[in-house]
Amino acid sequence: MLGRILIEIGSDDSFRLYRFITENKLTVKKMSESKGKLQFYVPVEQFSYFRDFFESSGIEWKKVSEQGTLTVFKKLLKKKGLIIGSIFSVIMISIMSGRIVSFEVLSDNEAVRNKVMSVLYEQGITPGCSASEHDMTVAERELKKRIDEISWAGITVEGGKLIVDVVEFTDKPEYAQKRLPTNLIAREDALIEKVELTDGMLINGVGSAVRKGDIIVSGRVISDRVYYKFGEERHDIYSRYTRSIGKIYGTFERTVTFEQPYITEEKTLSDKIRTRYTLGIFDVSIPLFWGRGAELSTIETEKSTPEIFGIKIPISLSKTKLTDYTFLQKELSEREARQLAFNKDEAYQKNFLSDYEIKSREESLYSDEKVVKLTVKYKLYGLISEEIDFFIDK
Repeated sequence: MLGRILIEIGSDDSFRLYRFITENKLTVKKMSESKGKLQFYVPVEQFSYFRDFFESSGIEWKKVSEQGTLTVFKKLLKKKGLIIGSIFSVIMISIMSGRIVSFEVLSDNEAVRNKVMSVLYEQGITPGCSASEHDMTVAERELKKRIDEISWAGITVEGGKLIVDVVEFTDKPEYAQKRLPTNLIAREDALIEKVELTDGMLINGVGSAVRKGDIIVSGRVISDRVYYKFGEERHDIYSRYTRSIGKIYGTFERTVTFEQPYITEEKTLSDKIRTRYTLGIFDVSIPLFWGRGAELSTIETEKSTPEIFGIKIPISLSKTKLTDYTFLQKELSEREARQLAFNKDEAYQKNFLSDYEIKSREESLYSDEKVVKLTVKYKLYGLISEEIDFFIDK
């Protein structure tokens, strides 16, 4: 616990206080009553909840005293030099203990650098983590596997800095960039209407009906060379493997159901604004506040970076404004629920069907005392093929 605060209120308000503590499962200690006053200790982490309750309920209160880490921290705030020295001491301790403070990706390609950082973060390699907790060999393999632009990756840790050295692919002739071998398969139950094929052997042509997963174009190309020997027709059959290159278009159907309950929740922000600060040192963020933040909604964030002689130093201060919010239940009429269901249909078309031509659309509505269901059957035309690798049996 960071510390505790002694609060005093009038004894007449004790019942409302007890109910507030019980309903919110809060903690108080050493509660005592004397001369019409009620005193009790609350943890520093919960002080804001009591303060907001007193102010919203019109209860007169006062803070009698503070104990613990909070008091010490407030005294330290008056000694800025000590704080700055302590922060840098923490950084040096982190570096000496093998914790990662900053990253450097040795590449001039910004897109590659962003992809490298994204993969590292997905692997849990983030600022503040211990380098010894992660297998960097595994991370190197993951970088080579996930990023098509690089052929090699090496990771080293120097102090608190993680350095990623990458070797990017150089431009190659078109034939050398082909992956071997692949099939084109159907990603929908569809009727083939158009074929654009550059390489591969066509298995199902225009007018064929295919099921999802069927091979449309095979990367195994079988050739039959006919020749005659001693007046007899003979066949020389052989196979080659290639990357199937092309696009297959067709028509298919998709059915989607959109549900809208009559009871919905709306997020409502309060008028009370809270401000929280975060100190950034290199790639490490240090929160300068206590308490939970899950119940707050961010309004805006401002970040300032100081300069010394025109040079930005790797220290920043972020100011975030937040507000409390609640979810209020709202009861919809059947007409309103239907409209929201149709809005979901429009959003689905915009986000998921923009690459297809909608040839037709059939809809049906169902409603009961709880929900409205809009079922839409789309008839779509567009790309139905998908390229997949396969292994060559030896």
